Amino acid sequence: MVTPQDMMRELDAGRVRPVYVLYGEERYLIDETARMLVERLVPPDDRDLNVAVYDLSEVPVQVAVEDWLTLPFFGQRRVVIGTHALFLTAERPPKRWSTISTRCWRPSRHRRPFPPSC
Repeated sequence: MVTPQDMMRELDAGRVRPVYVLYGEERYLIDETARMLVERLVPPDDRDLNVAVYDLSEVPVQVAVEDWLTLPFFGQRRVVIGTHALFLTAERPPKRWSTISTRCWRPSRHRRPFPPSC
């Protein structure tokens, strides 16, 4: 498990993970960590086109995954945030949690993170 401080150090060092899962009972800390991730990964001018938020209790996860697989528009990264991802819980869902997924795209090294059938 990585702390929010460790995640920010990794981002400052240029290491971006493909998926971040944020969970816990402190909604403020989850929201604040998500905000910091977006601020560090996507420049302000690119956020309208390259940051998407889905409530996964209302939208099928496939919609969020399709968006995640979409290349960034006029930017280096695309961030897809899925909240209320109850399908990731075993028996009882935690009180509050969110899932953040980031995708980096480099034209020369672009790879699909899922098989083409997804």
